[in-house]
Amino acid sequence: MTFRAPLQDFKFVFDHLAGMGDLLQMPAFSAVESDLIEAVLSENARFTEDVVAPTNWDGDQKPPAAQNGVVTVTASFHKAFKAFGEGGWQGLRHPEAWGGQGLPNLLATATQVYLNYGVFSNALTMIDQQLTLAPTNVNTLVNKGYVCLQAGAFEQAIAPLTKALSLETTNYSALFNRAIAYLRADKLDAAQQDYEVLQKAFPTAFQISYGLAEIAWQKKDTNAAIRNYEIYLANAPTNTTEAALVNERLKELKPGSP
Repeated sequence: MTFRAPLQDFKFVFDHLAGMGDLLQMPAFSAVESDLIEAVLSENARFTEDVVAPTNWDGDQKPPAAQNGVVTVTASFHKAFKAFGEGGWQGLRHPEAWGGQGLPNLLATATQVYLNYGVFSNALTMIDQQLTLAPTNVNTLVNKGYVCLQAGAFEQAIAPLTKALSLETTNYSALFNRAIAYLRADKLDAAQQDYEVLQKAFPTAFQISYGLAEIAWQKKDTNAAIRNYEIYLANAPTNTTEAALVNERLKELKPGSP
């Protein structure tokens, strides 16, 4: 399947959960603009989709091999790693005095997640091994749910995210991902419950209003769909494919509107 970096999800986490705005007020990052953070995320998403993710299939078809004491690596890995180095991705979090870029660890972590989840054919196996050793590790449970989402295994994503929430009831990342999993698994009532909890905590987060609008659309609840699509448009970027879809939906829901 084609990997698409979850750019909007990361923006939601940065803006509403992780406190990136507060982080940028610290003296160490006083010269870092929010536009730069968004540009780095967007470019890394492109790099992961175009350069790293294709090596997943290539590596499955032509895996590394050891013969006579010599390891031969899949050819495309060399190109991807060279591009990774030339792009300066490894140095995001390191001090400028050492040749790095001095950006927050949070941003570096997000870019690493892109790279890691761009190649997730074996990720679930590794995560399950981690959970065997530490079955109540909340971060690992959330990671499992997220990887299942990226792999299109929506039903399988629900259980680890639910367990994470039983251990940490205010883990909004787990709740957000479970809402997505429920929605994509057509469990609309459960999805709506999760999204409504999230909306109370983050009333202007457009990702949440979009989820609620999609649920209302599928339930043919016209008033709720219109209300949440309009909340979405009031807070979301306007020049996206998603925003265009929302505008088309509103035209269908409000006949005679321009």
